[in-house]
Amino acid sequence: MLIFGLMTAGWLFSFPQAKEQITLIVLLEVFYFTFPVIPFFFLQRRLGFDRALWLFPLLWTVWEWLYLSLEFTMGTHLSAYSQSSNTWLIQYIDLTGMWGIACWLLFFNVLIHRAYRSAGDRVLVGEFWRKLALPGLLMGLPLAYGMYAFGQFDEQGGKSLAVTVVPTYFTADFYENYSDFKGGIEATLHVTDSLHYAQRETKTVPDFYLWPETGTTFTLEEAQLGKVLREAVVDYDAAMLTGGAVLADTTRGDFRRYITGTLLSAQTWKVARSAWTSAPKAWRRARSGTCPT
Repeated sequence: MLIFGLMTAGWLFSFPQAKEQITLIVLLEVFYFTFPVIPFFFLQRRLGFDRALWLFPLLWTVWEWLYLSLEFTMGTHLSAYSQSSNTWLIQYIDLTGMWGIACWLLFFNVLIHRAYRSAGDRVLVGEFWRKLALPGLLMGLPLAYGMYAFGQFDEQGGKSLAVTVVPTYFTADFYENYSDFKGGIEATLHVTDSLHYAQRETKTVPDFYLWPETGTTFTLEEAQLGKVLREAVVDYDAAMLTGGAVLADTTRGDFRRYITGTLLSAQTWKVARSAWTSAPKAWRRARSGTCPT
């Protein structure tokens, strides 16, 4: 866990300040993920290791759920994210949520461990592979649902989506000042404009622009950021996915901001803008210049 923590949270040390706090956060991350082993230790003493092992996936999943409510935690360390590239396998997330993925991941590992233990000394002579028949059969369940889920979108068969990933790499020193956040957005937008111009010349304009690592302290309502980005996607005649800040529930006294993905669509915005310009002038004045979406 110490090695895992240093590998996954070590990038925090690139920030120029708060080294002591960062060290504490990294050590807490390592310490937090020893928690599921503590109740398992007492369970296996009472029930035996083999029986307690069946409960370990549940203990781990419950712990990950509780983990998100603690201070100095990172959602990216949840086990479900380790399967994010296996889109063919995790379609059942629409039934169970990400916690179903976490529980299944641990349960499948328990099944493999049980098969290995039961094979004993006959692992190398094929007994282990015969014991894997049950885990393999159970793995067929999420795969079957994945086939069903993909089958719901057969009308999209044969179509492709051209995506351009825009580099958004800024150092920690750059973002040390609050004023630099707006500069980062402007610089990224300038790069995107240049890419779009070059792609238009070669007739390779994509359907989708992606800005990774662009979590900012701005919401789309601040500094006219939303207006600038919406005008950009209309000019690109494409969609854009970017990070942005969302205010919490201020009616309950929660003024924190959360970073989330924001998808902007040129087609949707064109329809909204057309509806706005065709609306009665009196109605538009009553709306104080806001545009319906």
